[in-house]
Amino acid sequence: MTRSAFLMRIGAILVAAALTALCLRLALGPRWFGFYGVASVTLIALPFIAATLTARFRFLGQSRWPVYLLVVPLGLAALIQAVYWWAFFNLGPFGVPLGIGRTLGVELLETGVPLVLLVCFALAVWLAARGLTGDRTRP
Repeated sequence: MTRSAFLMRIGAILVAAALTALCLRLALGPRWFGFYGVASVTLIALPFIAATLTARFRFLGQSRWPVYLLVVPLGLAALIQAVYWWAFFNLGPFGVPLGIGRTLGVELLETGVPLVLLVCFALAVWLAARGLTGDRTRP
């Protein structure tokens, strides 16, 4: 995949994700979107981003493991968030322990979340930079 094709695909994925987020927010409301929206859009966009990055890295002859190092944790985090809120709202009285556990967990993890987000952002920038390296000619 050439650099221009790579950039076009990434741009198309980002535009599609933004439009999906807008449609979900307008159709299902800000309350639903606040609980499920970011996770839903992430779960929709991640496979396309992963496929585009792996195709580009394969074209360049680079290792694809860093892509999975970013995609798998982000996908798991989005899935955990969506499942958590679904369980919280649908388990009735059994959702109360989930809420208590979340409150305790957030307090414990609150200081580490900015660092995790920074690491994910740095990894995403690094992957994008690797993907933008010079094109090699096909044999």
